[in-house]
Amino acid sequence: MPNWNYVCWGAYLGNSKKEKYIISTDLGSQSIKTAIYDEKGNSVTSYNQDSNIVILSDGSMVYDGMASFNQVIENIKNILSISKVNTNNIECLSFTGMGAGIIGIDEGWSPTTYFMNPLDKRSQSFLVKVINQYGDFIRLKSGIGNPAGVNYILWLKNKYPEVYKKTLKFLPLTHFVQGLLSGFKSSEAFWENTGVSFSGLYNALKDCWLEEFFSELKLNMNKMPRLVEPATIIGYLSKKSADLCGLKNGIPISTGAYDKVCDSLAANINKVGSAVDNAATYSALLVCVKDFKPDLKYKTLLCHRSAIKGLWLAQTYITGCGITHKWLIENFFENISKDEKNYMVLDKLASGTEPGSGKLFFIPHLGGQATPYDPFIKGSWVGINWSHKNKHFYRSFLESVAYENNYSLSIVKKNYPDIKFDKVCVIGGGSKSNIWNQIKADILGLDYILLNRDDLTTLGAALIGGKAIGLYQDLKDIAKECIQVKKVYQPNNDNKKIYRKYFKSYLELLRNLKNFYSYTEKFLF
Repeated sequence: MPNWNYVCWGAYLGNSKKEKYIISTDLGSQSIKTAIYDEKGNSVTSYNQDSNIVILSDGSMVYDGMASFNQVIENIKNILSISKVNTNNIECLSFTGMGAGIIGIDEGWSPTTYFMNPLDKRSQSFLVKVINQYGDFIRLKSGIGNPAGVNYILWLKNKYPEVYKKTLKFLPLTHFVQGLLSGFKSSEAFWENTGVSFSGLYNALKDCWLEEFFSELKLNMNKMPRLVEPATIIGYLSKKSADLCGLKNGIPISTGAYDKVCDSLAANINKVGSAVDNAATYSALLVCVKDFKPDLKYKTLLCHRSAIKGLWLAQTYITGCGITHKWLIENFFENISKDEKNYMVLDKLASGTEPGSGKLFFIPHLGGQATPYDPFIKGSWVGINWSHKNKHFYRSFLESVAYENNYSLSIVKKNYPDIKFDKVCVIGGGSKSNIWNQIKADILGLDYILLNRDDLTTLGAALIGGKAIGLYQDLKDIAKECIQVKKVYQPNNDNKKIYRKYFKSYLELLRNLKNFYSYTEKFLF
């Protein structure tokens, strides 16, 4: 539905008679959202539809590139129809989306593969081999502990050599769509550098491909595209694409950035020590840092470029956390009608039990543990007894994510001892839950700051697009003007003390389960 409530006056650039608008699209793991922004950063309207996920026979989830492109076209047509914005006033198309994963293309930009991503387990054996043999090297150079690129390429080369040969370039899904909109050939392919670390083939400090690693793996580096920075105009809307979506041809197309980078930019995580909890499909904790510092000791933190040149983001994430939340609701709350399956109802249930969920623990890694990487860890409940009801199971899930965030923050503090923390911004769909925000504040012992906007991913991409076409000079300045604090959740000291013991128990439980699942993987599978 259109949202007319956002106001951010600081970006006003003058009394131009011609209104200027940016169309921003987020190709997310669960949905594709497109929004129109004016030059002040106000959201004029938006349109959202579920992503076209393809579930393979082994349970892997992948994305069809052409289906995603068609969804973007449909989104643009719909928002133009809803908004009635003059298409002559659209100044730029900007994009964001999943950073981890690749799709292959041939010479004419037709897809040769699905978009392969962390929910695609077909190449898991190659990922494990790569990490076991080259994990420290990849982390040292790329800043990433569990790549989502090199493993797929090795898998294709070994299992489907004809597809590997046919593929001329590998790139993310977002860039595939941008290239189609521009009418590109494979020689014009590109990869924006805030998300390219996830390939596992990138030298983060030198901003180039790891030529020696390609040689070591006997991979063809010519199959990788040119590297570009955020806020780069990579092409212009072709006449064919313009006719499809109802726009004029020749509109500049901006690279945008990786979705978590766009979120962080728009949430004003642009100062060293600022932190954000992105409670989304891939729940993530990100902290702005000044140095690229690979986490070789704890092998937990990822480190990649920020949208702000010279700054970096230290990050952890939980694979498919939002999918787990959806699974939990669908299987434990069948008696709640669909229109009641919202955070208000669930918050009331979860608040009906004490901190610690009656000594019930949940492990949220249904898709394997991402940071630190352990593909054999599974989702688990431990400590179940006859007194437990659905409210205990639900609250234990909320607490488990907060325990993970607390562990992540402890590793950030160890890796960057000079950084001091006093608050965490919370964004994403999960930020709508009051009790979840309070639980996180209690467990981390920090204020949790809820912002006044829930469109930060597309907003961040729009701001980057605005910089690309010269609307904004400083991304930090415009980002500050576009958000306000809506609510502050302060730690409850009594709960904070209780959760200290539970957090230590959670870490011990996770350590022991690692041994158990490693054993079962070896002897049962």
